[in-house]
Amino acid sequence: MGKDIPASVILPTGYDAGATNRWPVVYVLHGAGGSHRRYIDADLGYTRFADRVGAIVVCADGGKTSWWFDSPIDPSCRYETHVAKELA
Repeated sequence: MGKDIPASVILPTGYDAGATNRWPVVYVLHGAGGSHRRYIDADLGYTRFADRVGAIVVCADGGKTSWWFDSPIDPSCRYETHVAKELA
């Protein structure tokens, strides 16, 4: 989309960026009016989840009302593509 879009990432205990291990990734999408910080600021259990299942949790930010789809009329609102191709 040609702009910086924030995201929060929760890494499981034992994650080593230098290792060759592959980790499953879970993408969490917030509701209208939310942000990627919702899952970090409130203790919703995602850190415990990441540790329990051994996965990376990516909390994407979709703006206030993107509804996670690509707008057919506004090229600055392409959140479906952002999550599927840019964030992945």
